[in-house]
Amino acid sequence: MANAEKTSTRTEGSEDSTMRRVEDLHPEDTVTRSSNTSITLTQTIWRAVETNRDKKKRVPMTVVTMNAAESMNVLFPEWVQVAYTGPPTNREYKPYDLNMPIVLPHRAAYKYRTDPPLTEHGKMVATIIARGMRKNKLASQIVYSAPEMVAVQTAQCVSGENKGIKIRIDPALANWRGFSVDSKAHEHWESAEYYNSLRYPIDTTYKPTIEASKLSPTETPLEYHQRLLNFYTRLVKENKFTGIIIVGHPSTVALTNDATFETKADLKNLENSKEPVSVNGILFGIDAERDVLTRPCLPLTPTLIDARERKRRESGKSLSVKKTETKTAKIMASEWSDDDDTLVEV
Repeated sequence: MANAEKTSTRTEGSEDSTMRRVEDLHPEDTVTRSSNTSITLTQTIWRAVETNRDKKKRVPMTVVTMNAAESMNVLFPEWVQVAYTGPPTNREYKPYDLNMPIVLPHRAAYKYRTDPPLTEHGKMVATIIARGMRKNKLASQIVYSAPEMVAVQTAQCVSGENKGIKIRIDPALANWRGFSVDSKAHEHWESAEYYNSLRYPIDTTYKPTIEASKLSPTETPLEYHQRLLNFYTRLVKENKFTGIIIVGHPSTVALTNDATFETKADLKNLENSKEPVSVNGILFGIDAERDVLTRPCLPLTPTLIDARERKRRESGKSLSVKKTETKTAKIMASEWSDDDDTLVEV
């Protein structure tokens, strides 16, 4: 924390600066929200502090937000159908790519269709990013995670690089429900007790901002935006920790940059433009002032394939992953020997 406060005094725009000053908000700076207009996170936090002002008790808090790392569903869209073989009553998971986990947490295969795990590359990237934040002296006492498995596994990687700090799972951080093709997909998310049984450092006493069952399958982008604002407002009001890491989704990271999303297109653009892992850090002062950490950790240079895909995406062209992945997967899966002792049943 001392390091963060010190760097905030550097001149704005200097190349070696790790923080950027954002002007304090005042009542005349805030906007009145209409039925179709979002307010920013900065405006929301200012209001929360103004209505709960007690400077003597408040402490500065650093909040670092990152999106979950690489999902199996993104890289291998049909992996569940291909990797699970055998009769319906005794299906075995057989990875057909080195980027797939050797063994998966025990759960029904159908849950993985809507709630996939991280790839092996995703786990490594999450760990590297967490290590970078630690080396940048961003001390944290708690990790908050979205309920999706990719987020919880990313949070576990972060926790492992921060002396095993506790993870709090909160459905308020779940991705926009409009992205889910299954209105009951939230029922496939695992509980805090489930992850605790896997020896994840879960805080099972935590009471989430909202229960998963309360999330609306017809949630609008504006309602999603407000849900995220409610979560961050709670953190600032409670003011319990000086260092917090939040694992969410690309839109969560964008929110901390004062982005607003009012349409489905806004959210789709954020999802399609995401980095392998994007990170944004904010230092909330005791009086609603906000400093943005321009570099919570060093940048992570993407692989050549990632760079090419990003270039294609920016030019409006996208790799046709699904067809090529399915064909390759079936060929590779058929080459596995039945007596291959490297396969682990789950």
